[in-house]
Amino acid sequence: MLKNIKGLTPVVIIFIVLAVAAVGYLGLNSTSCIDFTTGKDGQIYICQTYFKKLVNKFSDFQSQVEQISDTSGWKTYRNDQYGFEVKYPPEWSIEEKYNYSVDRVYIRGKGDAMVLIAPIGWATGRGGTIRIENSDIFIDRLRATKETSLTESGDEFSSFIRLVDVPRAWTSENFIITDANIIDERIECGKPVSSDGECEFGDGVRYFGSTNIQDQKTINSILSTFKFID
Repeated sequence: MLKNIKGLTPVVIIFIVLAVAAVGYLGLNSTSCIDFTTGKDGQIYICQTYFKKLVNKFSDFQSQVEQISDTSGWKTYRNDQYGFEVKYPPEWSIEEKYNYSVDRVYIRGKGDAMVLIAPIGWATGRGGTIRIENSDIFIDRLRATKETSLTESGDEFSSFIRLVDVPRAWTSENFIITDANIIDERIECGKPVSSDGECEFGDGVRYFGSTNIQDQKTINSILSTFKFID
């Protein structure tokens, strides 16, 4: 039987208990907050209102990013083994890596700017920062999924793309990763992952700064020139 506690009636006590429970439930289900929330299972949840704000910022960022109109002076990389070719700026470089049957092609710009193509892949996804899932993008004529990673200001700076319509010689584990440089970059870890306090892409990592618009334009243009060949 409930007794009065310092002037509180049983009805008031019950109301307080229910209110606290409701707040906890909303926090764990990420429906009514403005920042990151950590659930009892240790997972990082993204609050709905925060996500909506970021989507709006991302839309503003996308309106600034267009493809480079003239790619006539670009070089062409062709890979007959995996049946594709792609254009890239002459100041960017190509690096092929072959390791334990994991074949990768890096198209590198300055700093962190790059497009990584892995036809047979090795990763299941790229977790971590805020992502916007898109299921209806296309690489050449083939359908793909895309996870777009954003800075705290809503700028796209990285993406993980996987072809759903798998071309010849590629596997279902294929992926394409893009990275652009972040100006005035600052990183906050969700939690330290090493003794020196460094963090990796994941565990609620938050990126601050502005994406280099020219990098993103170049990356978009590289992807637009991607063609599968017979």
